[in-house]
Amino acid sequence: MGDPVIYLRGPFGAGPDFGIPPSFVADAKSLLDFDDAEIDAIAVRLESSPEFLSREALEQLLANATDGSEHGERLARVLLFADARREDQKESPEKLFSKIEAWVEADDKESEPLSPEQVTELRPRFLRFVKRYPGLRRRANAARVRKATGMPLEDIQLICDARPVYDEKWTQIEGMIPLTTLKVVCTAASGMPVALEAVLSQKQVDDLAEKAKTAKAKLAVLKGLLDDKNVRHVDAGTSEGEA
Repeated sequence: MGDPVIYLRGPFGAGPDFGIPPSFVADAKSLLDFDDAEIDAIAVRLESSPEFLSREALEQLLANATDGSEHGERLARVLLFADARREDQKESPEKLFSKIEAWVEADDKESEPLSPEQVTELRPRFLRFVKRYPGLRRRANAARVRKATGMPLEDIQLICDARPVYDEKWTQIEGMIPLTTLKVVCTAASGMPVALEAVLSQKQVDDLAEKAKTAKAKLAVLKGLLDDKNVRHVDAGTSEGEA
């Protein structure tokens, strides 16, 4: 029997004791490029957005609000990271920033992303900006519904090949069998991947394609109904705004 293996799944924070990635600190530092009035104006746009703020929608909104895609991407990462910490660890913006302060003060980093003066200047801007905006709340609620309904799909592959059929003496190939392998990987409630593989016949491949076509038709009808009722909808596969 082989040695036991412990499977750890990330992402993991780079800070040894604080769980704060250096990239998050660098992104938060970009708030220093804005004054209080500008941050308030950005917050107003976030508060008034009626959307389910996926990563893409959030980046676009912030890019428009800051007149630059780079700032939009950085600020979006700040909000998404803070929102994930709120969901996973019940961590308030105040507590999260205190961990940024502790991480910056640690002596085991190769470089200092923020000076003590910048940390002091950043704190009120960070707390002014990082909030539970309605679009983020809707996004989180949609993610919870998706997880409660079933395991989220990580990957799906259809692998086609052919396997040889030998004669009784294993000296000649008498024919080939075309095969299609369906591989599905989902995320379990534990956060660990769960994989399933099944070999499909040609008829089963045809049936799968037909069922996918039927599902698309049903979704179109449902989305049309929601549009007629002016009910906003979000795709189940993007409700979390995947990275």
